[in-house]
Amino acid sequence: MQRSRTKSTVGDCGSGSGDKANYSYTYGAPAPDSDRGADARKVADYWRSLGMEVRLVESPAYVVYGSGGPVEGLTFSTGPGRYFIAGESLCVPGDAAELRKQDNA
Repeated sequence: MQRSRTKSTVGDCGSGSGDKANYSYTYGAPAPDSDRGADARKVADYWRSLGMEVRLVESPAYVVYGSGGPVEGLTFSTGPGRYFIAGESLCVPGDAAELRKQDNA
């Protein structure tokens, strides 16, 4: 049985350290036994409903790229063998170092 994998990090994204922060994350899970193209189109349609700009690539694997709306950017990939989603939040006021300390407390 394959396991899901999640990773989240906090980074600096402003003009100076401690100015602004954002989160980056990745999540991978075993691909379900379903229509990968239909799954990618469903993700693309949902992201469009959030006001994001979306681009769908169909070869060699289905990959959806999104930006704008509530995030800086997202990617959803259907292969090979696993589904992956990766994203980056918008920059917000904050100190990445302090946020990392809070996350690890």
